[in-house]
Amino acid sequence: MTSTSVPLPEDAMISIEKAEENNNLKTIFDIIQFISADMGDPDDGEPKPDANGNCNDDWMESAEASLDAFYRMIKSGIQITTTGTEDDEDEDNGIHIVPYYTFLNPIFATLNGWRNEESIVEVALGCIVAITTKMIEHKQEDMSEDDLQEMEEMFTKVSIIDLIVVKIMKELYANEPTIQEQACLAIEGLALSPYSINVDLQQQLRDHIDKNIIQQQLRAARDERITNERNKAYPDRVAKALQISL
Repeated sequence: MTSTSVPLPEDAMISIEKAEENNNLKTIFDIIQFISADMGDPDDGEPKPDANGNCNDDWMESAEASLDAFYRMIKSGIQITTTGTEDDEDEDNGIHIVPYYTFLNPIFATLNGWRNEESIVEVALGCIVAITTKMIEHKQEDMSEDDLQEMEEMFTKVSIIDLIVVKIMKELYANEPTIQEQACLAIEGLALSPYSINVDLQQQLRDHIDKNIIQQQLRAARDERITNERNKAYPDRVAKALQISL
């Protein structure tokens, strides 16, 4: 998506509403990509305006709305399809489903860019859970060799494990039980889904496990932060997925 297709935050809100009404997941995802494309670190100082003079804060409502719509549509099973060329010999007549893993990086960037905004953090974590849940349902065997290789080698611009475990669970939202729960589910989804073959993710997990960082935050979530008794099992589920002990 270019700056001419969503030039202003208010235009994005109109596009989001229309796209969800029409089950148009591609437009929703294009908007998320557009908003997240130039997201800087929120702790690096004053936000930089875009070409139209709008800063990150001006896009906050659109960011949350697009994530909310994306979450609902992914959960309902809506997918993005593309059409192949005339030379395409696939049995599906050239209609391809866009792989779920391609959605992750823009969601990571949005989560990082608005990590200080509780409502956006909660829905962005929910989007990660929804994406990885669909990946688990569709299984790795259903992916092409090219997709598997791309997913394995895909570079994550955001250190997602440090973002979720340290910045979100430890530093920013230690007193927010719901976010602690969603953070656990997001880590579990990343660990159990086919995306777990991603080399960058594996290295991030290894580093945080070796330094006992994940274990500390999972124990704190289970023993202190999560108040719903049933959901106190989430940290143990993460530990099981990562094959670590708490």
